[in-house]
Amino acid sequence: MTIKVKPASYGPLLVSTNDSGALVYGFELETLSPTPSLESPAETLLYSIGSCMVLSLQMVAKRKKIDIEPFYVEVIGHKGTELPAHFARYEIALSQGIHSDETIALKLLRDAKKICTISNSLSGSFELTLKEEQ
Repeated sequence: MTIKVKPASYGPLLVSTNDSGALVYGFELETLSPTPSLESPAETLLYSIGSCMVLSLQMVAKRKKIDIEPFYVEVIGHKGTELPAHFARYEIALSQGIHSDETIALKLLRDAKKICTISNSLSGSFELTLKEEQ
């Protein structure tokens, strides 16, 4: 008999860079901080994914000589429904303002995922999208 676990999600957490290029973290764009919240190991993991994706995306854009605008990455982790407890699925959404061409923006995100050591070290599936602007 398999024990089922109540579904749970963490996030969305945001990672971006400030005017100096340093990583900033938080739950809302208006209140990003130079230090991520360390209230739970699950959130720390998601901030690590977001940080890696931001830095990887910057590297990809630089290598491809693509100019990008300021951006942020939103990360959500969904726990699996069977033991042992784990994240089974991750959602990573890139802010749309990074590039005027959405096809290029999504390609940058996908290429960043390919070189992100943190996300590539984890099990579970990754859904990569452009953030729907509100």
